[in-house]
Amino acid sequence: MPKSRSRLRRIDITSLRDPFSLIRIAKEVQKLNSGESLEFIVGDKETVEDLSSWSARTGNPVDIRRKGDFWIVRVNKVG
Repeated sequence: MPKSRSRLRRIDITSLRDPFSLIRIAKEVQKLNSGESLEFIVGDKETVEDLSSWSARTGNPVDIRRKGDFWIVRVNKVG
């Protein structure tokens, strides 16, 4: 029997700006178990630019894709 896969949760934070969007991302990722992922819809370029250093500090890898006027950010919780 194939493993059931839960749908990846996506949170729209386009109404938030840096640093509030980064704070929201950090709080949501903190709730995850190791190995789980979340996606965020981000509309703030400064947040996207700050995510690389946040990822390096926390060890949680991020994948950032531009989609029109927004970015889709996937964060994987490590440890």
